Amino acid sequence: MATGAVIRITVSSDAAVRIAQLGLEPSYEAMLDHAQEAVPELRSLEVTLEHDLEEPREPTLVLNMYRPHPAAADDPTPRQWRSWIAQTFPAAVCQHFALVTIYE
Repeated sequence: MATGAVIRITVSSDAAVRIAQLGLEPSYEAMLDHAQEAVPELRSLEVTLEHDLEEPREPTLVLNMYRPHPAAADDPTPRQWRSWIAQTFPAAVCQHFALVTIYE
């Protein structure tokens, strides 16, 4: 479990605009809350809007979660996150978000 420490959250302006355009503020806020509670040793979180020039699809809201590398070789956090988001939100919401864990 994450600690009760205050986590620095940075949101790019284009990501904030996209969240508002899609009307996903409540879902997005729930994701931030869950990340702060469930991601072990989360140090900071950066939300960006990423465009894949190779794919003809809408841009993706990426939650970049910065944390130390876990002691175990197999970090279950990304799998747990995918499971939680799929159980919590409809596919129409999930399709707009991606999680990236950046180990420091």
